[in-house]
Amino acid sequence: MTPSLRSSARRGALSLLPMVLAAWLAAACGDDGRGREATVGAAVWWTPEERTEWTTQRLEAGRLRRSGIAAQFLDAASTQLDGTLIPADELARAGRRSVQLPVHLVVRSRLLASTPEEWGETLATSLRGLRLDLGNRGDDLAGVLLWIEDLELGEAQVAALRRLRRELEDDLALGVLAPDDVAASEVARQTGKSFDYAVVELYGQPPDQADMPIRWELSRALPRLRELVGLGVPLRAVVRCSGRLVAASNGTVLDLAVERAALRAAAGSVDGAFRFEGYDRQVFSFTFPSGFEPGESPSPRAGSALRISRPTAQHVGRALRSLAELDAGEDAGGGDSVGSRVAPILAGFVDAQSAVGIGLEEALDVLVSGPRPPRLELEVEGGGSRLRVALANRGGPTGVGQVRFNFVDVTVDGGVVAQVDPGEFPRYSLGGSNPSSRSEMRLGSARIARLAVPLLEQDAELRSGYISIRGSRPRIEVQASFVDPLGNRVESSPWIWPSPPEESR
Repeated sequence: MTPSLRSSARRGALSLLPMVLAAWLAAACGDDGRGREATVGAAVWWTPEERTEWTTQRLEAGRLRRSGIAAQFLDAASTQLDGTLIPADELARAGRRSVQLPVHLVVRSRLLASTPEEWGETLATSLRGLRLDLGNRGDDLAGVLLWIEDLELGEAQVAALRRLRRELEDDLALGVLAPDDVAASEVARQTGKSFDYAVVELYGQPPDQADMPIRWELSRALPRLRELVGLGVPLRAVVRCSGRLVAASNGTVLDLAVERAALRAAAGSVDGAFRFEGYDRQVFSFTFPSGFEPGESPSPRAGSALRISRPTAQHVGRALRSLAELDAGEDAGGGDSVGSRVAPILAGFVDAQSAVGIGLEEALDVLVSGPRPPRLELEVEGGGSRLRVALANRGGPTGVGQVRFNFVDVTVDGGVVAQVDPGEFPRYSLGGSNPSSRSEMRLGSARIARLAVPLLEQDAELRSGYISIRGSRPRIEVQASFVDPLGNRVESSPWIWPSPPEESR
């Protein structure tokens, strides 16, 4: 008698790759002589609606292949309890496709106590028909990813999974994504080498799941992932490019279409810089400004408190770089080459202007050439007794920080700061000759005026009012200093008055 097992993605996280999963993958995935290629090159994961939108309105033709994308995971089908395939409406309505990339169809399934053994044969039959239909539209079905969202594993369900593999066409790769580690282990132990590859959630989580900070921590996932790739198991690792937006008052999930422009306008209200809710993402609150409409209902009103948890391009870049190092055997621990196949799946793209993640185009840029760090450009008008500061960020967003992390310092030698109009900078402080000192000074005695902003978004620009300096022959230096999303210091070139001679520059 096969012991039963009950597991659901709704009750727990998708795999975080502990040792039990390593044992499962070793048992479940292997070469049975069919010659199926499952994990060659990077891939994208999208729904039919997302694919249509990106490929017809936003993405330049051929961009995916030029960026090294070798396959697409199309989240477009589910099954009835008897195994009958239910294609998504958009997939059924779609016309001929122009994305010439092999398709791995994501099939969301529930294997319950009532699931019959014939489930596998029924699903395989449905897939044969759909493959012909997709082929007529220009889609080459190369594989099927079985996403088991709900599982009650008994003898009939084990037989159904084995039968699915037997009935599938020989050249179709079969992958699996199980609801949790225990379920994955049992599926593999009892079905043998029925699967050609496994998909694991490396970074981030699907938006329809409850927020779990641990799912964003690479430091926890990577050591376990290295155990898996060391086994030579064909793997794909999902890297998610978008976070979530919620109402700070009650946690209601809101539409993701909050524009970067709205966040730039609300930069002064950004708070929560040090919330350790996933070390490899940004988590902060802000007050929604007037004059912006974030998107479909439910949407916030001006003045409402919102909370964002998001990856930036630099966070996504760190995840992709970690995967590349593992695949090349260059893990951070200096271990030996692992010599296995592991490839990323980019998933969860937002509009290019969204403040809650990065778009597909930016994700492809990160995959090819790495993320854009913040690039601070400083301009100063005036000098001597009065000046104004303008700061622009021509790169990616900065990190989120308090006054001592993200600032522009106006430092006076041989004089004092007499007046400060911070202008568009939401905060300022005054200090003595030692910038690291936290003792507050007063106007008329301060040597440093520090203009601060918690966050400088991509393409953001800020301008101060006039800052007055008193002194007979003051020397003034102005410099911007911020942290990037990974905590590295980023600085502008200093502006000095009077200008130094050419030979000393």
